[in-house]
Amino acid sequence: ALLAARQGSLLLLLTFGVIWIGYQAWVISRMPYVGHADYADNAVVARNLVLGRGWVVDYVTQFYELRANTTRPQETWPLLQPFWIAPFFLLFGMDDWVAKLPNLFFNSGLLLLVYHIGTRIWDRRVGLLAALITLTNYLFFRLTIYVTSDLAFVLFSVGALYCFYRWVEDSRQTQQCPWRFLLLACMFTGLMMLQ
Repeated sequence: ALLAARQGSLLLLLTFGVIWIGYQAWVISRMPYVGHADYADNAVVARNLVLGRGWVVDYVTQFYELRANTTRPQETWPLLQPFWIAPFFLLFGMDDWVAKLPNLFFNSGLLLLVYHIGTRIWDRRVGLLAALITLTNYLFFRLTIYVTSDLAFVLFSVGALYCFYRWVEDSRQTQQCPWRFLLLACMFTGLMMLQ
């Protein structure tokens, strides 16, 4: 009965979400590195954005050897990840743990979105279970503690699919075209492609 009640399931979701994401924040604060390869590229590009140098790195990718005058544009494949990191660098300084903070927000957003989808399509118990399984999944834990772009990509793709689903469902029920869901699906798809 507690899980079927709106306040009960939401309270459980938020309580467990705060505990788990708090634990992830604690783990992040103890990790003295951002990761390797693309993860490091994301943090370096974000640092250079904050310093006003643009989307550049000071090395040749995959060799990571500093040489004089090797500053060059980085072929950053996740264009948005450095963009998400830069404001946190401005607020909290350029540190390894700071580069991972955006992923805590993406994880929180994904938790709420999965809960909403499960609740809307099935019921609150399904929404709660789906959100908790997603949140505690080992892969999603790893995506949160490294400076990776995958977690935001998942959030945007789930958002796009859900908005498209709502557009189709509402079109069938009302015999009208609810443009807001189609526009939201397009916006999430664009963010997904840039992410």
